[in-house]
Amino acid sequence: MAKPRSVKATLKAARAVIADKKRWTKEYFAVDMNGRPCEENCLDAVKFCALGALQFVDGPFECEAEDLLFNACERLFDLGVADTNDIKGHAAILKAFDRAIKDA
Repeated sequence: MAKPRSVKATLKAARAVIADKKRWTKEYFAVDMNGRPCEENCLDAVKFCALGALQFVDGPFECEAEDLLFNACERLFDLGVADTNDIKGHAAILKAFDRAIKDA
């Protein structure tokens, strides 16, 4: 995968990683096919949380993208990224990504 060339592209790429609920997880940055936690850049990683997806796409704009996603989560749900992902769930974190992409 080519590295994203903008903040918006980083957000879009990370969102695409977890758009399918089968590739999304909570409580861990990434898990393998057996549900065991692993590093997000590990070849065995098959599911990612929102922050793990941002790290997985590994672009030079990761920090800025994370800030925009945090701001979107805070505005929409009054929560940080991890809590939005883990407590509010898949649909909520996708909504936050959409807001961050719009704001990028």
